[in-house]
Amino acid sequence: MSFTAQELAKTANELRGEINRFLSQPTNPDVLLGNHPAVALASQKQSIAIWHGQRIEDHLADWINRVPGWIARARERISIASSIHEIDNLAWNPQIGVVLAVEAKRVWANQDGSSKADVRRKNKLYMDPANTPTITSHVGLSGASFRHFVFDVYGRTKTGSRGLPVIAGDKISHVFDHTLATYVEWERQVMANAIFEKIDPNSHHLKREHSLADESLGTRADVYPSREGVLDYIDKHAN
Repeated sequence: MSFTAQELAKTANELRGEINRFLSQPTNPDVLLGNHPAVALASQKQSIAIWHGQRIEDHLADWINRVPGWIARARERISIASSIHEIDNLAWNPQIGVVLAVEAKRVWANQDGSSKADVRRKNKLYMDPANTPTITSHVGLSGASFRHFVFDVYGRTKTGSRGLPVIAGDKISHVFDHTLATYVEWERQVMANAIFEKIDPNSHHLKREHSLADESLGTRADVYPSREGVLDYIDKHAN
């Protein structure tokens, strides 16, 4: 199942509405910019980043569920090593026998040290051979291959380190085919245009948003991921 035109139109309106709400909040004049509209962006950019990061966390499972062959659940609670742990996004593909724990970060490079350390702790826990069977069995795929990785949604991280794979948004098609990558780019452009329209309607930065007709989001046979392809690509980004 893909995104429908109606769903995309509703999402675009919601995104534009939130950006307009943030940038319409009263701000004090800036010592350098005075009352220029860009002052609103400068004062609200952190709020926008926090809101957008939370939105990604809330909706990533929904987006993955639109990718043919994949099933996902957000904030899945599992008993691992005698303690309850909440996996941000648990995704699995019965056709290729793969289960993935996906940690979404809006921009991985912008995360503080404690946040990165927490993700590394999770990676060590989940990837422990004594614990991975518990995770794969939880979704009914006992014996399936398992990986945990960071989805750097709008970042440009080239690779992870110390065994933690980090895969940037422009490369996620190697894991979930092009459906998710196309949607992520569409959402980024909608939000970017909404910001420019608010602070500088005549900006040359305004770009035409991608047309996401239903047929353009389906799976192409030539890019459908294989089990080996998904695992090898994730592993390649671990060091």
